[in-house]
Amino acid sequence: MKRYLTIIFVSLLLSGNGYADLYSNCYFDRISDSRLKSFERKSFNEMINFPNYQDLIKNKFRQIAKIPLPTANIEKFTDLEFQTFTSSYGADEGKLNFGFIKTDGTVGVDYHTFRLAAATDDLKEYSPRFDKKHKKLYLIKSKNEIQIQTIYQRWNENKISENRFTPGWDNLKDEKITFFLKCEKYQKKLTPKERRQKKKKAFKIENYNSLIIIIVGLLNLIVLSLLLWRTFRKNK
Repeated sequence: MKRYLTIIFVSLLLSGNGYADLYSNCYFDRISDSRLKSFERKSFNEMINFPNYQDLIKNKFRQIAKIPLPTANIEKFTDLEFQTFTSSYGADEGKLNFGFIKTDGTVGVDYHTFRLAAATDDLKEYSPRFDKKHKKLYLIKSKNEIQIQTIYQRWNENKISENRFTPGWDNLKDEKITFFLKCEKYQKKLTPKERRQKKKKAFKIENYNSLIIIIVGLLNLIVLSLLLWRTFRKNK
């Protein structure tokens, strides 16, 4: 009995992290901080030529939390997408993935993860595991739009953590910023029934194609046999 329960449990774990909805080819449609106005774009193809945003805010010791924008000079983004999925523990989560090429030619890939906090039919609210109060991601499904509401952070060499000095980032709770992303592509999650129907349809098409190949092959054999027979008759 324990053996069967173990098999079931492992199967559930393996079935976790299943892909759900995918919003891709996203771009910065609008940014609330006017200093980053030059980062706004009209399509994913325009996601090129981004200077280091720390140069625009004129502070190397500040960063923006939980955004798909590295502190570097970016030649272009290769990917910017948001996917929802169910974790191996059954939690509804979201993952913001982004890939980019820096102006020096080096490439990078990064991501931020979020957990579902609240949802309606059209709107989902996600938050990170920590600092949930000050960092939110909203997915507006009907518009293929993502809003990242977050804050600036300041580097602190003398940050105290667990009663000791550990350099790290301090949250600047009063310095808020919102990124409005639009996504050009959307791929819907298939229900178990839809997946079965898709597999069944693919199986039928494959069988149909195989049948055509067999028929064509048989016809070719018949034609070849007739040609050989005629050749044999002439030589006789």
